[in-house]
Amino acid sequence: MSNESRVMRWRPSARGRYVVSGLCLAIAAVLVGVSVAHHHVGDAIWFGAILVGYAVLLFALSGRSEAVALLASHDMDERRRRIDEYAAATAGRVMALVLVGGFVVQLARGADAMVWANLAAVFGAAYIGALLWGRRRS
Repeated sequence: MSNESRVMRWRPSARGRYVVSGLCLAIAAVLVGVSVAHHHVGDAIWFGAILVGYAVLLFALSGRSEAVALLASHDMDERRRRIDEYAAATAGRVMALVLVGGFVVQLARGADAMVWANLAAVFGAAYIGALLWGRRRS
């Protein structure tokens, strides 16, 4: 048996590749449209370039790179789901720290901290809702 036949090759599903890339392009179109409508052409160029570049990267490299395939939600087996859950949990913890830190900094500066408080409240409500939903489903 050759090494070629022993190595399991993964193939990303075309659906995930098109869905995530298409969603990036749709968001780019909305952001560019809103920016142009408000006469912020520089922002429109940046938003469009970043999101179109990301969509192209996902589409072009998801079949060659497992990390890119994870970003495009391709073929989520048990291992990839675990990696995705760990990344989401880590990002959530970082965002919680950023939200609380932003709130404290704004309070210390004597500025309005309600934007940070509202974002933290939404984050907390989403977390509690996810806990309750997960508890009921398990």
